Amino acid sequence: MKDALCPKCKTEMKVSSILDERTAIFRCNLCQSEYKVSFDEQRFPSNLDNFNWGACLLWHLWGLWNGIPVISAIALIIGFLSTPICMVSPGLGVFIGLIDIGIAIYLGMNGNSISWKRKRWSSAEAFEISQNRWSVAAVVIAMCLIMLILFSLILL
Repeated sequence: MKDALCPKCKTEMKVSSILDERTAIFRCNLCQSEYKVSFDEQRFPSNLDNFNWGACLLWHLWGLWNGIPVISAIALIIGFLSTPICMVSPGLGVFIGLIDIGIAIYLGMNGNSISWKRKRWSSAEAFEISQNRWSVAAVVIAMCLIMLILFSLILL
């Protein structure tokens, strides 16, 4: 869905930048030409620049299904080891936590475009639905955790 053929050499071009839902700049790797291509129907998601709450709050899991599985797998392993790491070296635990927060913010701001570029989506609509579901799930889980923390503080 994202690709077009080069008019010169007839090879498949890749998206260089997206201008709107129907128009993008394509680049041919073979002849090094760039073309502005417009389509009749929506080919690109409208939410590429939106903040992605699913990528921000659930990035360890979000990444497994959205184009960064290796980074997410490493983060999950470090997350499981974080308690023993904090017991041995609290400073290292704080450092790991700051890196985790930084990655979460970065993916929140850029997660949609990363997922669109790195994963092969059947359509822009399928992409938008998937990312909206991740965002809803993240917000629901975050609200449940906040309520759980508030109730536990009240009961103390």
